[in-house]
This record gives sequence, structure tokens and C-alpha cells, in this order.
Amino acid sequence: MAIDRGKEFLMSKDEICAYLGGIGDALFARFLAMKMPVTCIEGRYYAHRENIDAWWKALTSKQRPEITIQGSEKA
Repeated sequence: MAIDRGKEFLMSKDEICAYLGGIGDALFARFLAMKMPVTCIEGRYYAHRENIDAWWKALTSKQRPEITIQGSEKA
């Protein structure tokens, strides 16, 4: 799915995933657990592009230990 980078609002999970470089469902779920700024209304996800950008910038702005989400540990 091609995303118009000038579009201010992301109106679905697919648009959000595409905006983040084509991530899949598992990584989307991990990002939700990491407090990605999205809203889910009646099963549909919405986000503002600038909020996603600010969250990503804060997330990657300093050295962080590996984040493990409960239940995602490798066996």
C-alpha cells in the first residue's frame, strides 16, 4: 500500500503499518505495547502522522536496552 507522506491522518491499521515501512501484525502489536500513539474505535485504528513521528523520534533518540514484550521471548 502506497502512503501519501503528506497525508496528515492515518485512517486504518494498514495505513499505519505502511507508514512505518510496511511492518506486519506482530510488530504492530509490539509497537502498541510500547505505547505507540494510536486510537482504536470499533476495531479500526487511527493515528496522526506527526504523533507517530514524535513517538518514533523519542523511542530512537537514546540508547535503550532491548525491549521484550511478555510472551514474545524466543525459546
